[in-house]
Amino acid sequence: MSDAIDRALAVGEVQWALRCAKAAIQAAARAGGPPHLEALRRHADVMTTHADDTDLPDLARGAAAWVAVTQHALATAEDSEALAWAWLLAFKPRKAKAALEAAQALDATAERAPLVCAVAWAQRRTDPKRLGALVAVAATCDNVDLEWIARLLVQADVPALPLTGRLHTDRAAHLDVWDPRLARAVGLRVASYRSVGEPARAASLLADWARACAEALPDPSDARRHVLDLAEGTPQDALARAQRRVERAARHLGASSPALEQPLALLAFQARHAGEHAVAVDALLQLETLRSKGSSAQAHASRCDLLVDLYQSLTHLGRFDESFAAIERYERSKPHLPLHLVPDHHARAQVYEAQGDLDRMVEEHLAAVAQYEAAPPPVYGPTANNTRLCRGWARQALERAGRHAEAKALS
Repeated sequence: MSDAIDRALAVGEVQWALRCAKAAIQAAARAGGPPHLEALRRHADVMTTHADDTDLPDLARGAAAWVAVTQHALATAEDSEALAWAWLLAFKPRKAKAALEAAQALDATAERAPLVCAVAWAQRRTDPKRLGALVAVAATCDNVDLEWIARLLVQADVPALPLTGRLHTDRAAHLDVWDPRLARAVGLRVASYRSVGEPARAASLLADWARACAEALPDPSDARRHVLDLAEGTPQDALARAQRRVERAARHLGASSPALEQPLALLAFQARHAGEHAVAVDALLQLETLRSKGSSAQAHASRCDLLVDLYQSLTHLGRFDESFAAIERYERSKPHLPLHLVPDHHARAQVYEAQGDLDRMVEEHLAAVAQYEAAPPPVYGPTANNTRLCRGWARQALERAGRHAEAKALS
């Protein structure tokens, strides 16, 4: 299972790596002992190493993963230290202090000055003395602790150019230019330049690193080029990046691998946002195949979401027969969700309107009104708010069809 995690990370598929890590935890739980602890650690390490420091829910999940590690009977002081750092990034200084104290209780002799200073600063961020102590200890600590401190300061928008510059320089001297650890250091230094009002320096640094990566890895199919996706581009680049990601994952993890689910979902979103509905349809059809299994409410909801996007994109392309077929598949999943009515007259009305068949469009809207009125209250029924809204849509449909007298009569 560790090999599966490594393969996923090698092509930049962090979410799939986390799914593999969770599966490894479940498999190791039956045996318990050191293998279970190592599986928990690997999962927590992937979570915090690849977390988005601007996303508090993501950081909180990383801390929760380390909590699970420290609750293991064989957990060490180092595990509690990792938890303390994770809580600091998640803006939980009290919990970080508790984790630090747990580490000290397990091993009182260890040297952990960077963590002690970080916890003290996090408890009172406006104290210049505590910030000075943290910066001073960062100047002498190793790269592991230095990265934690740099992440904390950059996250808090505290100027940290000397620290991020040192981290970047040290890693550039010892790591390949495409190494994700160097990419993280570059990202931190770029953020530091921006925080002090030097966006041009930040853009130049990022462009230089991206160019060096591209030169070092000239083969566009090289999986290691996934780090280039970290370099910011224009909104127009987003679709191309998403396409490269799908191609890379398919090539290295398998064209039918469930690991493609998130890359395909992102590609479909980016394509629809860019108005590239043909690209979106291809992605959504592949995604539908991957999501065809599963009978839980969540699985049905997931299929419904993608089928809505699919029939709408097909309608944009004028592929109306396929739109109706997608709606039929959509209607097969809808009854498994609470408070969902079938058939979906509104979906069908969209397609008829796109075809120019305004009479059939109106028929569907009126059928929806009757459907809502006959369904059980309080969500539906003659006086329910949803039914009133449905009547409003029907009136608008009648107006668009030029049937103004009928629209006025519909109350």
